[in-house]
Amino acid sequence: MMAGGDGGFSDFRIVPDRLHQGMLNALVLMRLITQSAFTKDPAVTYKGASVISTNSADWHYNGNSQGGIMGGVYMGATSDVATGVLGVGGGPYAMLLPRSSDFSELFAILKIRYPRSMDRMSLLALMQALWDRMDPAGWAGYIGAPLPGNPAHRVIHQYGIGDHQVTWLGAHAIAATTGASMFASNVRVGNESLSYFNAVDDATVVTTGSMMVGVDFGFPTPPFTNTPPTEGDDAHECPRRTPALQAQMARFFATGEIANLCGGACRQDGCPRG
Repeated sequence: MMAGGDGGFSDFRIVPDRLHQGMLNALVLMRLITQSAFTKDPAVTYKGASVISTNSADWHYNGNSQGGIMGGVYMGATSDVATGVLGVGGGPYAMLLPRSSDFSELFAILKIRYPRSMDRMSLLALMQALWDRMDPAGWAGYIGAPLPGNPAHRVIHQYGIGDHQVTWLGAHAIAATTGASMFASNVRVGNESLSYFNAVDDATVVTTGSMMVGVDFGFPTPPFTNTPPTEGDDAHECPRRTPALQAQMARFFATGEIANLCGGACRQDGCPRG
């Protein structure tokens, strides 16, 4: 990010530029794999049948961490994939970075280069203005209100409380942008209110729209300040290992139904193994 001649942010535009090219590559690759002669290539044929489905109902997206973050862009842009699960994702990056343990060392360097907190806040805001074109904050709205010619998209936002790398607030921000609802028992951090999400009864099987689902693994409450968690274990890997969330994703992809399979609030005693 500090590729400019003075060690500053002059060349930051390279980051969203490369992300833009990478996203275009992902969109084209999906179409190449599913809608070209490649489906009949011997490399993807088993016992005379292709292992790649040409039925769009079988095409889904599942991404975690960076895949959950950039999945908010992919699911807003794709004209081929209608359903996806965004694991431990969120946005915008300007909010994610100061709250991520992954950014701590780079942030320490940034503080030396720009010692005034107001300067750092301004820089992050300016960076975000460039990032919006390849940040879920700029694309996630098209999940709930698709671009012309795109199908209606539906996603499940799965996140864990106590994630040291991607703050749960980022998942909330992007889930709200997609117009997602939540189950009434959805876990909360401290005394926070989730009144800005439509709450549906736990017994309801949701067949329209997107949903936000959080899991409490019993780790220390993350800070509400603009800093990364430092106490206890990191919940970043835990949601994708949680059997109830795995089953939820499988059912969603198979039937289009989103159900609360936790039997109430999703709580785990520590991170599941595997």
